[in-house]
Amino acid sequence: MSQKEVELMQGIAEGLGYRKEVCTYIKEKKITLDNISSTHRPPLEMQHDIDQLSKYAKRRKEERLYKVFKDSVHGLITLHPLLVKIVDTPQFQRLRSIKQLGVGYRVYPGASHNRFEHSLGVCHLAKLLVTSLKKKQPELNITDEDVLCVQIAALCHDLGHGPFSHVFDGTFLKDKEKDKEKSKDKCKDNDKGPKPGPGPGPSSGSVSLVHAQDEDWKHENSSCKLFDHMYKTNGLEDIFGKYGIKDEINFIKEMINVPEACKGRDDKKSFLYEIVSNKETGIDVDKFDYFARDCHHLGIQSGFDYQRYIEFARVCKFNGKWRICTRDKEAFNLYELFSIRKSLFKRVYYHKTTCSIELMISDALKLADPVLNLSSSINNMEKYQTLTDDIYNQILFYEGKDSKMIEAKEILERIEKRQLYKFMTKIQISKDGEIDKKVKMAEEDLTQRDPKNFIVKTYKISYGMGNKNPIDQVGFYKPDNPSKAEKIEINKVSPMLPQIFQEEVLRVYYRGDDIETAKKTVDDWQEKYWVSPNVSFLVFRLWYVQVCNMLL
Repeated sequence: MSQKEVELMQGIAEGLGYRKEVCTYIKEKKITLDNISSTHRPPLEMQHDIDQLSKYAKRRKEERLYKVFKDSVHGLITLHPLLVKIVDTPQFQRLRSIKQLGVGYRVYPGASHNRFEHSLGVCHLAKLLVTSLKKKQPELNITDEDVLCVQIAALCHDLGHGPFSHVFDGTFLKDKEKDKEKSKDKCKDNDKGPKPGPGPGPSSGSVSLVHAQDEDWKHENSSCKLFDHMYKTNGLEDIFGKYGIKDEINFIKEMINVPEACKGRDDKKSFLYEIVSNKETGIDVDKFDYFARDCHHLGIQSGFDYQRYIEFARVCKFNGKWRICTRDKEAFNLYELFSIRKSLFKRVYYHKTTCSIELMISDALKLADPVLNLSSSINNMEKYQTLTDDIYNQILFYEGKDSKMIEAKEILERIEKRQLYKFMTKIQISKDGEIDKKVKMAEEDLTQRDPKNFIVKTYKISYGMGNKNPIDQVGFYKPDNPSKAEKIEINKVSPMLPQIFQEEVLRVYYRGDDIETAKKTVDDWQEKYWVSPNVSFLVFRLWYVQVCNMLL
């Protein structure tokens, strides 16, 4: 050991107040505190001090590998050395170049935050929740390895997001899949002979008739694939083994994309699957962070207090499973959580201008796909990890001669000049019996009138579980019996809470320039199917009243 290291160790010993003899022994023998050999045993009366100092030095050495981040929402975030290794990989650093709200930044100037800081925040909250449960309920046998696995899943849950976040999987890929289905149907029709129907789509290939929240392909799929790729290409096996979780890769991926049957942990620890991505209720640390973070950057007030939820969270047996439950008095706080979800979807995520820009970017990506191979990249992680929001500038500043790329460039140039697809109208609909059939007929009719320019798209705004109340799936315990959880009826929380938990909006956008003709076409279409623009509201209101009467 060098003289400098000796002086450092001696300084630590003196700073901790150990006897002068201990400090002298360290200096004279010139041995490290991490490796006191049998040939350099100190006098018996100093052995205890030396052992304690050795443990402290080892802990200090480990702590130096931790990293502290200053976060705009949660303050200081401290990451375990293994998590730091993950953060320092190219696959994770890629998230710095993917905006959390996709194109929302072009409508809300403050929404410039990225998936990178969101992932750090989710990891931080996951640690707070799982360590809180471990401290309050030792009988759960939550190990240090469990805590670390939960943190890794939280950190990596968004690795698989594509360019512009949900635009890639929520619009572009779904439209591509829909286009393929339309092409197959058209080939079948051609085999049978001519048949009237929608013509070829816009320059992008076909008309978009896609529900915004279908989940045929999810970013969680790519998150798991990219996690595997990151693990193998960055040599993380050794450090995973050092902390005893080398065999927990599948468990971590199960927490990212929860399957029907989980194998990573048994039923007694099934509650661990509710921390990062809660399929039972939708109450998880992912939402805690992105609601708080989005509201912070958007300048919107949030009424939900995640700190109270973590403070009162306990694991109880509920509906035959070990589930994370909360105090009975926290029911209204949870309704606030889903209320802010509804508000953000209605005011921000599905803002009419945001959706218009999303449709334009999706059209541009579809045009550029044959050249850039975007859609096929989801099966090639080496290629996929290079896809970020930078693809926008790659198309915008394209200088080649490919006709499709030039068309895609022209669409993005329209965005730059704020010449957006025109929002024409919206119809408030309720998916119920004959009304559902009527909506589908109306969609097909309008797109047939001008298949190149009209886009008809349906958006769902809900509490997260369709028409169901997610709070019905939450267990609540009382202070006098914290081990027993039960459901709380909505009318026992407040008579002013909602009775309907989902609404659907049909929107019409127009790509072309002939706005006057488009308005006449849309007016004629509305008169044919909806009598007047407000009749859908009347139908919805009638349905709402009927449901309320049934509940009462």
